[in-house]
Amino acid sequence: MRSLIAGVVVLFAASFASAGIVDMPLDTLSPAGYVTTPPFVNVGVETEGPRTFIKVTSLNGQGSTIQAPKIDFEIFTGSTVDATASGATLDFDIRYFQTGNGENGEQPYDDTHSKLDVLLYSSNNEVYTWTDAFNNPQPFGEWHSLSLDLSDTAGNAAFDLSQVSYMELRGFNNRFVGADHISLDNLTITPEPGTAALLALVSIGVCRRRRVSK
Repeated sequence: MRSLIAGVVVLFAASFASAGIVDMPLDTLSPAGYVTTPPFVNVGVETEGPRTFIKVTSLNGQGSTIQAPKIDFEIFTGSTVDATASGATLDFDIRYFQTGNGENGEQPYDDTHSKLDVLLYSSNNEVYTWTDAFNNPQPFGEWHSLSLDLSDTAGNAAFDLSQVSYMELRGFNNRFVGADHISLDNLTITPEPGTAALLALVSIGVCRRRRVSK
């Protein structure tokens, strides 16, 4: 019986971890409009080995300021996202690839043009920014996993964490190298595992009480 309950706890924990929380594989551009870029910047889907992901190219198409991509949770999920669960994090895989020298001799992965900010917006258009969230990590040009603590948004008192709308990457690309690109994969917003497990235990307790009452 205990092993059965333990198994149910795991199933409930998994269910609560995903219920009402963002799970975006980023392996498609459907539904239309959930991933967008400014004019002259391109976004597409590519497959490399086991990964299928979105890739943003032509970064030099917007001058020296990168403002791409924008990922809209409302379009993808059909509503804003309630990310108030304890310990909730915004997680995704990212690769920022640079190659060759810039127009003025800028080297790949120089600190001045290989950092990216992550901006999160609520439905009232308030924003919280993780400055240099992607901060030129090594190995250069490889996939890295970011995990951002959503409780940080308390740094903006007007930010409504129960109504998360979209996120965006920003940075600089004053190298003007057309081959530079940003790739993203596996975006999620999840509560801490302990919260999901606690919810599962509470639910199991409610079910047992209901059975006893019958």
